[in-house]
Amino acid sequence: MDAQLCLSGTDSIAASPPTAVFWELDTAWPGGQVRHRRPSPRHRLGTDECLAVIDDLARFGVLGVEIGGGEPTARADFWDIADRVRERGISLAFDTDGTRMTPAVARRLAGDHRLTARVRLAAATEADDDAVRGRGAFRASLRAMELLASTGDYEFEVSVPLTRHSADRLDGLLAVAGLFGVRLRLTGDRPPEVAPDVSQRRALADWLDKHHDEVMLGIHPTGDLAENCGGGADICLIDAFGEVYACPMARMVPPVGTVRDEGGFIEIWRHSPSLDHVRAAGCPAAPAVARPD
Repeated sequence: MDAQLCLSGTDSIAASPPTAVFWELDTAWPGGQVRHRRPSPRHRLGTDECLAVIDDLARFGVLGVEIGGGEPTARADFWDIADRVRERGISLAFDTDGTRMTPAVARRLAGDHRLTARVRLAAATEADDDAVRGRGAFRASLRAMELLASTGDYEFEVSVPLTRHSADRLDGLLAVAGLFGVRLRLTGDRPPEVAPDVSQRRALADWLDKHHDEVMLGIHPTGDLAENCGGGADICLIDAFGEVYACPMARMVPPVGTVRDEGGFIEIWRHSPSLDHVRAAGCPAAPAVARPD
C-alpha cells in the first residue's frame, strides 16, 4: 500500500511542470571558482539549442526560469535567450556581477516586471567583498545597483551566497540593500565546504526570524539537512551542457537526463526513472550541503 501511494504521488508530480527551472549558462562559480559538478564530455548548448529548450519549457507550462553560472550576460546570445524566455510568457531572473551593466541595459530592465536582475555581493565593504570575489568586484556591483536604481528599477535583488564568511556580516549586507530600497536574497550557491557552521546556523535562525520581511531565501541557503528544496518536484537544474539535475545544489550526483535526448526536458520530467527515484528518496543535495559539524 505504501509503495502504491508513493508511485501515485510520483505520477502526480511528473504530470505537473516544475515551478521554476534553474539554468547555468556558464560553468564557473561566482568569483571564478569551478563548479564541483561531474565533468561532461559534451559541448555547451548553442543558441539554437537554448531557444529550443525555452520553447520546450513554455510548452510544458513552466512559469519561471532562473539563470546563473559565472556571468551569464557575458554570453553573446544572452539577450536573445532572455527575450525568448519573456516572449514565451515565462518570468526570468538572472545573476550578475555587474561588470556588464550599462545605462542602456539598466533602462532595458526598468519597468519589465517579468525580468529581474540579481546583483551579487559577498560582503558589505569593498575590502571584504574584493577579498572574496576579486579586485574591483564590489565597485562593479555597486555601480550596477546605482544604474538600476537611477532608472527607477527597485525590483532588482542583492544576491549573497550564505557562507561562513558572509553569515556574520548580514546586518551590513541588509543595509546595502536598504540603501537602494531592494531586498536581500540569501542563496546556497557555494561550495559545500564553506557552508555556515552549526553555531552560525543557530544565530541565523534568530536573525532570519527578525528580518523575514526584508530577506528572500534561495535554495538550501544555510546547508541545513532539514531544508526541503523541492528538488525533482518543484524545481530542477539544467547545466551548461544540457544535463538535467533534480536539485540545483546536487553537484556531484549523476544527472537524470539531458535535454539533447529525444523528447527533451518534458520527456525527462515525465518519464526519467532516475528522477522518479529522487522524488521517492528525497532531495539529492542534502548530504552535499550539510556539514557533519
